[in-house]
Amino acid sequence: AVLSGSRSGGPIASAWAAMMIAGKSGYSSQSHQIQQSISYIKQSITSNPLYHPVDSPNTKPLYILGNPQASVISLASDMINIFELLDSMNRLFHWDLNACQFPACIHICVTPMNMNMMNQFVIDLEVCMKELLASSRNADGGVNHSEGNEKNSSQTQTKTKTSKKKQGDQAAIYGLASSI
Repeated sequence: AVLSGSRSGGPIASAWAAMMIAGKSGYSSQSHQIQQSISYIKQSITSNPLYHPVDSPNTKPLYILGNPQASVISLASDMINIFELLDSMNRLFHWDLNACQFPACIHICVTPMNMNMMNQFVIDLEVCMKELLASSRNADGGVNHSEGNEKNSSQTQTKTKTSKKKQGDQAAIYGLASSI
């Protein structure tokens, strides 16, 4: 049998097969575990003092976009290039996160395959954030806010406008940010 349309019928067939194997109770159980994992990530980020500096209450090193209700949680930053966090998580710990733009952010989709690894995810995230925050502070003796953030000093803004070529968001998403 052929399914008409521009998309393959494989994903639907896979979803049907998974439901047949897991059953309603198995699906409900996995959904509940995924929600617990998302809640754990949210709580870990919102309660971590590293992500809420006292000296800069209006600037957030890492924050959650929106209020995730499903299996995807998106993260953004006012202080670092968020795509550098994506690269660091992949390079150091082999996390395969996804890049998004408008606004610039990264996200993880919690699935039955990774839902039991969220404690390690939170630990790895903190390690990478500490490294990136330290390198951004050391770069110019102060906090190096992400590009486009209006909280930069006028001197930094002038320097950025005159000596740095404007980089498109798409280049940053595909890992070209450091080479442009």
